[in-house]
Amino acid sequence: MPAKPANPAKTKPTPGSDYRICQACEHLREYGGLDLRGWHCAAFPAGERDIPALILLGDHDHRDEYPGDHGIRFSLRDGFDDPYGDAD
Repeated sequence: MPAKPANPAKTKPTPGSDYRICQACEHLREYGGLDLRGWHCAAFPAGERDIPALILLGDHDHRDEYPGDHGIRFSLRDGFDDPYGDAD
């Protein structure tokens, strides 16, 4: 299993932002690799599909619907700064 990324979200995400959105989400279940494969969460569980690259890289705001996300959206994990900069 790949090692967990060392630095969790601390700044507002931009495309290519080292997966800060997913690292700061309470729904993350499995860290994947730098090749964007193997990342899983409650919205995109293992055995079904990996978290889409558009979400991992911050190109899609996952507070909004994404096809196949089972209605599960970004929710800030305790102890993390909000990568979107404005979650309630």
